[in-house]
Amino acid sequence: MNWILRNILAFLAGTVTFHFTNLGLLTLMTKLIPAPEGYEMMNPDFSLLTPVDFLVPFIAHSGGTFIGAFIVSKLAATWHKGWALIIGLLSFLGGLMVTFMFSVPVWYIVVDLVLAYFPFALLGYKLGHKNSEKS
Repeated sequence: MNWILRNILAFLAGTVTFHFTNLGLLTLMTKLIPAPEGYEMMNPDFSLLTPVDFLVPFIAHSGGTFIGAFIVSKLAATWHKGWALIIGLLSFLGGLMVTFMFSVPVWYIVVDLVLAYFPFALLGYKLGHKNSEKS
């Protein structure tokens, strides 16, 4: 297979996998850690949430980024680390948009944006690509 086509398909697979993993983890985690009484997802009041409640989006963001970066690192023909970091960047930009759409607490913005995206993209790359010295 042409290496360009393989890289494009790997990127698409990583992106789609990221989104489905993020959504799946959000769904699963809200069942494990239900939102407090009175909290509405469509009109969120973050003052009702405890720090434990913020684990739900953090796990979804970091897990989705990790899986997406892992998949793209496994499937890409070249530039494995770069593709994984692009998955991390796209995830980061999505997280950044959410911080502007809602009045999320500053401490969570810092934790989420600093720890959930690029570190997990790099971890996905390292575990997904065996020969990390070559690319």
